[in-house]
Amino acid sequence: MSKKFAYSDEEGKFLVKLARKSLTSYLKDGTTVSVPSDAPESLKKKSGVFVTLNIYSDKKENLDLRGCIGRPYPRQSLLTATIDSAIDSGINDYRFPNVRLKDLDNIVFEVTALTPPVEITAKTPEDRLNNIEIGIDGLILERNNAPPGYGGLFLPQVPVEWHWNKEEYLTHLCGKARMSSDMWRKVDQTNLYKFQGEIFHIAISARDLHRIGGHLHGCIRCHKFGHGAVFRDKLPILSIQVSGGLIGQKAGSLRTGHHIRQHELNGLKR
Repeated sequence: MSKKFAYSDEEGKFLVKLARKSLTSYLKDGTTVSVPSDAPESLKKKSGVFVTLNIYSDKKENLDLRGCIGRPYPRQSLLTATIDSAIDSGINDYRFPNVRLKDLDNIVFEVTALTPPVEITAKTPEDRLNNIEIGIDGLILERNNAPPGYGGLFLPQVPVEWHWNKEEYLTHLCGKARMSSDMWRKVDQTNLYKFQGEIFHIAISARDLHRIGGHLHGCIRCHKFGHGAVFRDKLPILSIQVSGGLIGQKAGSLRTGHHIRQHELNGLKR
């Protein structure tokens, strides 16, 4: 396969299983799991990460967001950040009630490992547009006179799921950052950063992991796997089959946004 990934299939499987184990352990007895002694060396490096919890029901076609919290900056090892983000996604996402132990049977775990954010230097709004690639770049927007880290963030998969073009992507990002919709055009008043991610998914008791090549760029592709399938891509697959039930079929159905833990990110928040 010509496409190169930062992490192998086995490393991706390790991260998603670790996320599920971390939240399960915490919900059972309030304990935080330790970094596994058999963890691959590459996962011990500092990296940003987001853990997303999506819930499905046999009565519904589409996945519903159940929690999403992460750390976009590489200040912890990828393993530690995954453990902490998994727990936070389950109990500290203020948009949802806390996940219960019995809920885990219907929750699909997603781990997005991130590259460090890099500022997009631009003199004009057009420069910013020209330096963004839909389906590749996640974005962070901050005011340049605000305390460090306060702003809005979207993971790379969000504009694909919602079929946004570049201007729509930036406009919605302004809303996420609680700014007026045209603030992204004011290059002298805001800072824009981009990052990339590799996304891994799991659907209960995973045994096999499949790598799917290519980028979606706004289209819906249907890849069907058996119960317990794990899959990965530079972007998420928007349709999977679990125990005969089709979930996640409609783009935009997976989530409405991603939440960020303030104390880990110098105040960066939704």
